Amino acid sequence: MPRPVGAGYPAPPPPGMPNPAVISPIQLGPPAPTVWQRAWPRREAAAGRAALYGALIAALAGAAAVPLDRPGIGWPIAGIGMLVPLVMLLARRRTGKSIEAFIWCAGALALLSVGFFRAAGWLFVLCALTAFGCVSLAVGLHRRVPAVLTAPFTLLFAAFRAMPWAQAGLATDRRPASAAAPPVAAPGPAAADGPGGAAADNPARAAADGPARAAVSGPGSAASDSSGRAAADGPARAAVSGPGSAASDSSGRAAVDGPGMAAADRSGKLAIATGPAAQPGARQAEAGASNSMRLLASIGIGVALLLVFGALFSSADAAFGRVISAIVPSLDVGTVARWVFVGVVAGGISLGAAFLVANPSTVGEGEPRTARPVRRVEWLVPVGALLVMFVLFVAVQLAVLFGDRDYVMRTVGLTFAEYARKGFWQLLVITLLTLCVMGVTARKAPRGSGTDRWLLWIVLGALAACSLVVVGSALWRMDVYEQAYGFTRLRVFVSAFELWLGGLFVLVMAAGLGGLRRRTSWLGRAAVGLWVVTLLGLAVLNPDRFIAAHNVDRVGASNSDIWYLRNLSADAAPELDRLPEGARECALSEIAGDLARDEDDWRGWNLGRSRARQIVPERIEVHNYPCYRRY
Repeated sequence: MPRPVGAGYPAPPPPGMPNPAVISPIQLGPPAPTVWQRAWPRREAAAGRAALYGALIAALAGAAAVPLDRPGIGWPIAGIGMLVPLVMLLARRRTGKSIEAFIWCAGALALLSVGFFRAAGWLFVLCALTAFGCVSLAVGLHRRVPAVLTAPFTLLFAAFRAMPWAQAGLATDRRPASAAAPPVAAPGPAAADGPGGAAADNPARAAADGPARAAVSGPGSAASDSSGRAAADGPARAAVSGPGSAASDSSGRAAVDGPGMAAADRSGKLAIATGPAAQPGARQAEAGASNSMRLLASIGIGVALLLVFGALFSSADAAFGRVISAIVPSLDVGTVARWVFVGVVAGGISLGAAFLVANPSTVGEGEPRTARPVRRVEWLVPVGALLVMFVLFVAVQLAVLFGDRDYVMRTVGLTFAEYARKGFWQLLVITLLTLCVMGVTARKAPRGSGTDRWLLWIVLGALAACSLVVVGSALWRMDVYEQAYGFTRLRVFVSAFELWLGGLFVLVMAAGLGGLRRRTSWLGRAAVGLWVVTLLGLAVLNPDRFIAAHNVDRVGASNSDIWYLRNLSADAAPELDRLPEGARECALSEIAGDLARDEDDWRGWNLGRSRARQIVPERIEVHNYPCYRRY
């Protein structure tokens, strides 16, 4: 039967033409979220004042205090300017991880404080990078190892994602009160979504929710009788309950009880009147914007007063002028560029951290896909064979450590120092590979029965114990090599890294003792915490001074590399000062030149360089002394 064509029916498409409703359907609703939006949704549309002010404080503190070219007291000062607002923001959230977040912030500040005590640039770079990682762990969830590994990159991305978030927060503070509730007129029927609201049955009339009277209980609602007028609760006016509602008088118009309330006129139109204080939130926004502008104006006035009076006092007194010159750097293009760069980076990191606190990322937090377990024999054969090889290696190492060393050396045809040096790097690689093997085995091995769990626990525990012996052997080899050839920065750092790996195996064994069924999500964060302790231990050791002290003691045996010692930082100056004449001047020449070329201002003041200035107060001319490679 052909479809009728006429009123109420759309005309059919011409013959041969496709139906546009079929080929171009209209998609209703918002688009589906992307994978990135699902993994990291924005839960807050705009930044709060705490986040904005915290970023401003971090930017100002970083621009004013950070010395980019050296460690100094300015780094912990900038860290305080960034971490204190972040800690206050975390305290306001009162999440279950607040205590752990405070510990990470304290660790970051301790690492930045190394710049106050130590002058070794290589050590401070490691501490600064690790401090950034501590901040990234303080503001995220990081329940799994992949999330811990990606935490620094997440914080970097958060700094960029926070830009529109901060812009929305600034726009909210600047929005005037009148913009909070724009006037709206809706012609035609008006409907209220609260109980007792009115539903209009034609453009000019409304049906009251009751036979004789209209009860209005929701904000902005209105009731109208069959004549198009509001039903009055009494002889003259309608009963109204709740703020922002409308009352209709006997003349047919709604009497507005205050600004920002709804009124229904005779034609059935709904009008929303706005005033200077339409909503409580608008008042708060206006007051906040006013306070922010007044605060910025106060800061500007204070800076202007300091500049004017500081210039006058400096010109009036030479001593005060020298103090001001030491505090305030010279204004040039390079200084302004440094201020802008450091301020943007510090403010961006602070804003990104606040964004992560308000909008936690779940990147790397998803539950791991269930790996298909292998049969018991499929994992036990390769891992068991590896364990047998480890046991054999441990037996040989015990023979070398506690047995007849001369017999072993004659057997391998090497000197003892060559034997120690030859195997250290291989043992370091073996340690790293063993961690990978243990991780894959723990993921693939079946755990359905108690026998499977106990077998996995015993094999991996024995492998971890043998790995500790491998770590001890590597450290012993490095110690023997250093006793034969001296200490260097690389050898000291690699020894510290090997110690960290040994501690990591202890953590793995502790996780195994806790039971294979229990979640070990703490292991990744514990490994990072152990690395923080390792770096702080290196800072306490004072590696450059440690290296200089042991090499200076070897000068009498004519086996000390003075040419290498002259490249150490100012931390080594107290030990290099013990060298005999000629060698002392050679070793201290580079340190003296660095101190004379670039004097520290208050931002770059450092305890190690301050002590070195007392030892070498002026430049040393190297050509006046014999400076050979070895003494």
